[in-house]
Amino acid sequence: MSGRSATTNQLDMLHRSPSTAALLLAASLLAACETETAPQLPPPLVTVTQPVVRDVTRDQVFVGVTHPAKTAEVRARVRGFLRSIEFEVGSRVEAGDVLFTIEPQEFEARVAQAQAALAGAEAELQRAQADFERIDSLQRQGDNRAVSESQVDLARAERDKADANIASARASLAEAELNLSYTQVSSPLTGRVGRNLVDIGNLVGAGESTLLTTVVELDPVHVYFDISERTFTNYLRMYSARPANDAEEKERHPVFVALEGDEGFPHAGWVDFINNTAQADTGTIQVRAVVPNPDFRLYPGLFARVRVPEEESAGAVLVEARAIGADLGGKYVLVVGQGNVVERRSVVLGPQQGELRVIESGLDPEATYIVDGVVRARPGMPVRVQTLEQAAAKQATPKQTPQKPTAPQDDAPAADERD
Repeated sequence: MSGRSATTNQLDMLHRSPSTAALLLAASLLAACETETAPQLPPPLVTVTQPVVRDVTRDQVFVGVTHPAKTAEVRARVRGFLRSIEFEVGSRVEAGDVLFTIEPQEFEARVAQAQAALAGAEAELQRAQADFERIDSLQRQGDNRAVSESQVDLARAERDKADANIASARASLAEAELNLSYTQVSSPLTGRVGRNLVDIGNLVGAGESTLLTTVVELDPVHVYFDISERTFTNYLRMYSARPANDAEEKERHPVFVALEGDEGFPHAGWVDFINNTAQADTGTIQVRAVVPNPDFRLYPGLFARVRVPEEESAGAVLVEARAIGADLGGKYVLVVGQGNVVERRSVVLGPQQGELRVIESGLDPEATYIVDGVVRARPGMPVRVQTLEQAAAKQATPKQTPQKPTAPQDDAPAADERD
């Protein structure tokens, strides 16, 4: 009776305290799990390779803006109504080509008037010269009663005045002819002309030199960009240690330019100008590059990327850019050491070289680093490794889809059985 009473008391306790029942159940399950061995997962699979060691040219990339080598504003220099437009909008023009004509009748009349004034002045000079010679001859003969000294002086002054009037008339004629030439508005340089800013029939040159169009020289073009103080000092150290002549500019000061959508930097040029003052607020200095543009692909006002080579580095260490990680400790690369254990290497990065990145320090050229599977690897943990070639071979091998087993079919009944 006493054992049955104890059991009954325990059951009553379990019914009255559900938490006690849960604890007893958990303890029994834990005891059962201790007798079983937990399955262990295999180390993660990563793809490894070794750094590339080669000579590289260190460079920097800046953002610049293209400008025409020369720009000219074509303006009306005389007052008149626009008579004709002699060019196609956006076409190429040569220096001296007529672009606009202004009605010339008024200026032709002024030229004729100046010519007539010159002719009258020349006739007046002839008369004054004849008078002077006649009076001077009488004076030389000693006939003081017929000609006085004052009359000779007056004749000489009239002659000189007539001579000065000829010079004035010739200047007026030259001015009239010059104004007449301004009715033929020509291009001041060879390049590409813009659109006409004034239509035919409008009055131009009234009170101001009316802007008619612009002409820009597109071959070559200039690219202006700002470089940092450090790049500037390196540039001076490498390229400006001695004077350069025109034949050496392209080789001693090379740059490479790319527009939006270009692959690489297809446009080669050279630096021909460095500003004489740095901008103290930004710590930069303006540089200009000359880029040949025979196909007119470079247009003024476009943003461009400018690659400036700095120096040649022999035996540089390069790794895949995607293998570089970053955390609060800085940039790092995961390498595989003894026993395929992952190790962390803090690195100092250099310039980008396509899909590779130069490692300034922190990585041995003979190290084996993880290029794929970085997120699965942890420093101090073992990994399974495969090379890039092995990973490529696995991807190239087509996966075989297992065929579903077919259900066995019963043998067909014999002919006599069907009968």
